[in-house]
Amino acid sequence: MNKIMFYCHVFYPQNTGYSNAFQNLINSILDNDNNVEVTVVTPYQLPPDVPELVKDRLSTIRLEPKVRLKKIRYFLN
Repeated sequence: MNKIMFYCHVFYPQNTGYSNAFQNLINSILDNDNNVEVTVVTPYQLPPDVPELVKDRLSTIRLEPKVRLKKIRYFLN
């Protein structure tokens, strides 16, 4: 089994162009190759009322962001 890890600053459930394009990339990889596991690492936390994205062979690691100021976070991005 091959494994791929992606780091994505903005991920599900945000509905931005980058987030949607990244989800489409992951879906196409998982749909076209049955021998791949995908892990997504993101600092974006889920709101309490939104369920986690669940797909076969997909795992999501949500990191706790250490910087809380938006200006500093913008420059780090």
